[in-house]
Amino acid sequence: MDQGEKINLLLVEDSADDAELLVFELEQEGFLIDSQRVSSADNFLKALQDREWDLVISDYSMQGFTGMDVLHLLRKFDPIIPFVLVSGAVGERVAIELMKEGGQDYVLKNNLVRLPTILRRELQESRIKKNANQNKEKLAESNERMRLIYDSTSDCMSLIRVTSNHMEIESVNTSFIHCHQKIGVDAELEDYIGMLLPYFFGAKLEMKDEKVFEMLDRIGECIRSQRIVEFVEELIFRDQTLYIENCITPIIKNGTCTHVLRVTHDVTQRIHSTQKLKEAYQEVETLKVKLEQENRYLKEELNLEYDFKSIIYQSEKFKKILKNIEDVAPLDTTVLISGETGTGKELLARAVHDLSPRKKKPLVKVNCAALPRELIESELFGHEAGAFTGATQKKMGKFELAQDGSIFLDEIGELPIELQPKLLRVLQEGECERIGGTQTIKLNVRIITATNRDLQKAIKEGKFREDLYYRLHVFPIHVPPLRERTDDILPLFFFFIKKYSKKFSKNIDFIPDSIIQAFESYSWPGNVREMEHLVERALILSKDGYLPIDQFIGISKDLPVEHKKPDSEELWKIERDHILKILDKYKWKINGEKGAAKALGLKPSTLRDRMKKYLILRPKPRQESSDILRS
Repeated sequence: MDQGEKINLLLVEDSADDAELLVFELEQEGFLIDSQRVSSADNFLKALQDREWDLVISDYSMQGFTGMDVLHLLRKFDPIIPFVLVSGAVGERVAIELMKEGGQDYVLKNNLVRLPTILRRELQESRIKKNANQNKEKLAESNERMRLIYDSTSDCMSLIRVTSNHMEIESVNTSFIHCHQKIGVDAELEDYIGMLLPYFFGAKLEMKDEKVFEMLDRIGECIRSQRIVEFVEELIFRDQTLYIENCITPIIKNGTCTHVLRVTHDVTQRIHSTQKLKEAYQEVETLKVKLEQENRYLKEELNLEYDFKSIIYQSEKFKKILKNIEDVAPLDTTVLISGETGTGKELLARAVHDLSPRKKKPLVKVNCAALPRELIESELFGHEAGAFTGATQKKMGKFELAQDGSIFLDEIGELPIELQPKLLRVLQEGECERIGGTQTIKLNVRIITATNRDLQKAIKEGKFREDLYYRLHVFPIHVPPLRERTDDILPLFFFFIKKYSKKFSKNIDFIPDSIIQAFESYSWPGNVREMEHLVERALILSKDGYLPIDQFIGISKDLPVEHKKPDSEELWKIERDHILKILDKYKWKINGEKGAAKALGLKPSTLRDRMKKYLILRPKPRQESSDILRS
C-alpha cells in the first residue's frame, strides 16, 4: 500500500484492549487504519457483507470459536483478502495448518515488530491478485466483444487452420453463411467446420480446377511470405459472374504461420461500373493509393511480433537475443546484459525473471548509479539498529527482499570498488551480513546485471574487479543499438504511436513518407528511449489526425533539403515578399475586381491586416508622377 493510503482493517478479537494496542502499534509504523472489531462468528460474517476489507487480523483463542474458524469463513467468502493470525501463543502444528488453509502468516503478541513488514507484503500481494482477476475479466469481455464484431460485420470472414499436410476451415462468421446461402450454397455452420479448402472451393463453390489451384497458391503465398495478400477474383457460379475482393492475413505464432484469416467482399457492382467508365476506374485507383497510405500504420501493426509481452521487435538480431533468454531463463545462471542506454536492458531482465521458475517470487530492481555511495551498502545488504548514525531500527537489504526470487542490478559498472568484494561473496558463497550485524544470512537469489559501460576497460583502469567480472560474465547478452537493428525501427515507431494515441485520446490518420524515411535513416543515439520521448512529444502537438513533421526536423537532417518543411522565419519572408510583389503589380490597389486582394484570394480587410503584421507601407509617390497617382 502507498504511504498514507487508508487500510480497512477487520479485527477479530475478544479483547478490546488488545485490539486498541494492535491498531496503535500499526499507526506508529505509519499505517493509516480504519478498523472495526468483532468478537463472534455472526458479527464477523455481517461485517464481511457490510463493506470491503483490505485485511483481516484474528486472535486464535476466543470464546465459542477459533482463529481457524475465522479463516474458514473468510476463505468461503473471499479467497484473496489477506489473513494474519496474531495470538499470545500458537503451536507449530497450528501454524502449519493455518498456512495450508490459506492463511498468510502469524505473529505472536509479544513480537509485534514483525507485523508491519508482513502487512506491507501481504497488502501488496493482495493488490496484485485483485489486479490479475480484473485483467482476466477484462480479457473475457474483450474476447466476447471480438466475437460480436466477428459475427456482426457484413464482410465474409473465415479462419483457416494451417498444418504441414492440409488447410481446413476452423470457423466462419454469420455473414459468411448468409452470403453463400444467397448464391445457392446449402450449408450450415457445422457443415463448414473442418472442411478442407480444395473441397470447399471445388465442390461447394463449383470453381474450375485451375481457379482452385490459383486460390490455393494465393493463400500459400500469404503463408510463405507471412504478409497480407489482397486480390480480386472472378468467380462464375451457376451462370453468375461475381467479382470477390479477397484480403488474406497471416496469423503468426512463434515465427510460424498457424492460421490465415480470409476476408471477402462482393465488389461485382464496383467492377461493372469500372468497366463502363474509365474515368471512374482512375478515380478508384487514386482512392486506393490514398487508402494504402492512410492504412500504412495498420498494416505495419499487423506485422509486429508481440512475443515477450511488451517487447516489440522484428529483426533477426533481436530474435536471437530472445532465443538466448529462453535458453538461460529456466536456469539459475547469472546473466550480464550489456548495451547502450535506452536499448531495453531492463525489459530483457524482466523477461529472464518472468520465464524462470522464480517468476512467482519478486524481481527486486536496484539502480547502482542512482544510490549515493554512503547508502548503497545498506540498500543492498541491510543494517542492524544502531549500526550507524540514523539507523534507528533494523532494515532488510534488497538481497533479503529478493529471497527465492531475482535481483536486477542495473548499471553494475557504477558499483563502488569497495563494495565489490561483498557482492563477490554473495556470488561465491550465497551469503551476506547486514551492516553492524554478526549473523550470516543465507541467500537463494538469482542475480541479473546490466551495464552500458565497457567493464573490461574499467578493469584496466582499476575501477572494477576482474574476479567479479568473470563471476557476472557467465552468460553475457549484448543488446545492439537501434541503428544496428533497423528492422525494429518502424515496428517500435508504430507501437509508440498507438500507445500515446490511446493515452492522449488522439487518432493519427496519416503519416507522411518523409517521416518514415527520416526514422529509418536516423542513427538514434538515444535508442528506443529517445524514439519514445520523441513520439510522445509529437503526439502532444498533433492536431486533426496529422502527425506534425516539424517535430522530426531534428532527426531528418540527412534527407534532401526539398523534403524539409520551411521554418517559420522562412515562411514569414516568403509570404511578405509575395504580398509586396502583387501590390506592386496592381499599383497598390486593394479593392475591386482588379485589386491585389482578389489576386491573392483574400478579403480586403484580411490583406490590410497582413500588411500591418508584416509592416508593409505604401511607398511615397515620386514628384514627377503625382498627377498620375492623383488620377
